[in-house]
Amino acid sequence: MTDLQAPPQKQNIRSIQAAAFRLLYLPHMLVLFCVFLSSPAHAQAQPQVLGSSHPKRILVLYSYRYALPAYQKFNPTFISVMQNAGVKNSDLFFEYLDISNIRDKEHRQALADILRHKYADINIDLIITIHAPAMLFLLHEAKDVFRPVPTITYIMQEGFKREDAEHRTLQLFAGLDVRGTLEAALELFPKTRRVVFISGTFQIDMETEREAKRIFSDWENKLQFEYTSNLSVKEMLELVASLPPQSIVIYWNVLSDSTGQTFIPTDVGKMVAMTANAPVFCLYDTLIGLGAVGGSLQSYEVGGTRTGNLALDILSGRISLTEQNEQFVLDPVPMFDWEQLERWGADKSKLPGGSIFVNCPQSVLDNYKWYIVSSFMILITQSLLILGLLIHKHRRRLAEESLRQAEGKYRNIFEGALEGIYETSPAGKSLTTNSALVKMLGYDSPEDMIFPVV
Repeated sequence: MTDLQAPPQKQNIRSIQAAAFRLLYLPHMLVLFCVFLSSPAHAQAQPQVLGSSHPKRILVLYSYRYALPAYQKFNPTFISVMQNAGVKNSDLFFEYLDISNIRDKEHRQALADILRHKYADINIDLIITIHAPAMLFLLHEAKDVFRPVPTITYIMQEGFKREDAEHRTLQLFAGLDVRGTLEAALELFPKTRRVVFISGTFQIDMETEREAKRIFSDWENKLQFEYTSNLSVKEMLELVASLPPQSIVIYWNVLSDSTGQTFIPTDVGKMVAMTANAPVFCLYDTLIGLGAVGGSLQSYEVGGTRTGNLALDILSGRISLTEQNEQFVLDPVPMFDWEQLERWGADKSKLPGGSIFVNCPQSVLDNYKWYIVSSFMILITQSLLILGLLIHKHRRRLAEESLRQAEGKYRNIFEGALEGIYETSPAGKSLTTNSALVKMLGYDSPEDMIFPVV
């Protein structure tokens, strides 16, 4: 008699399941990898974290009024850098001096007295001034208001002499690229013969106009230049509305005009762009999207980020200011309004590489790129899953057929054998016996047999 054990059927099923799992695992990992790469956060650098056992208080002194569009672009990026570094909003102080509307020394001194009382019990660790007038105010009227602390001044030009600075100062110099803007304009409109440079009567306007005249002297024999500091805003608008062909306009700033009236510079720039019968170029990103063509621009959004990071470097000790002033340069950005380029028929291929375009028409792929990529990856994943299930079903069918054939063959051998055979489970439990053994032992059927318990 021979003792047989049942075939291990479950082992084949487990092998099939393991193969199916490996097949389905790959597309899942592929989708996760693609989502990771497509996520905007993947490309972002880790923000600075201000490691300190006590809070750092930062005061920002703005030269002009709160509504200035430049500040509306600067503030969000600056505050974002501060918040990401762990600086609390309660430790950020903002003062808008509105110096363009201060006409006498008594008014300036009264403003300093207000700040002296307001910050008498607040220890400021770092001061940031935006534009030169705020720094000059800090060095003169407010020189005894705050204790000597490191200072960052974000300026467009040299607004104070180095030897006058009583604070340890870092200058973030955002120089105006008048030359670069004119060169870009001439590339786009090579037949230009007349250039109107628009500025007002405020001190910073006059200083920039003088600098523009110095730069434009290189084109004196080729171009005709006209300046507007002696005009009212109304006269400026009348001028740009009736320019002859082959003219361009470069708008700098108008804080005040010849009548003494003060303005928000961006408001005047928008009116100029809407009124002019010639392309209007600018020097700041605040006019982009408001009718200006663009130029080699200073970006206040970039300036806010850079100022915030420099502040963190100073407060954390990564930058140690000496008694002398230190200077960092904020490079201009070539930025243009696509709609205005189209309006004036400019050849965009003449623009420098790396130029940034706003109002650029976008295709469906540009607008919904990540939706399309995600949908495509989901479709691929579903297709792979369906394929995997079909393969799994086919292999299972083959395995079941193979198992049936093996069982039939085994049963034929078992029943057809001449010697007596009985079958037990792996645990030793008696299961069945063949006909030959039943006859040998004198039973009528396998059900009548009594097997010993092992």
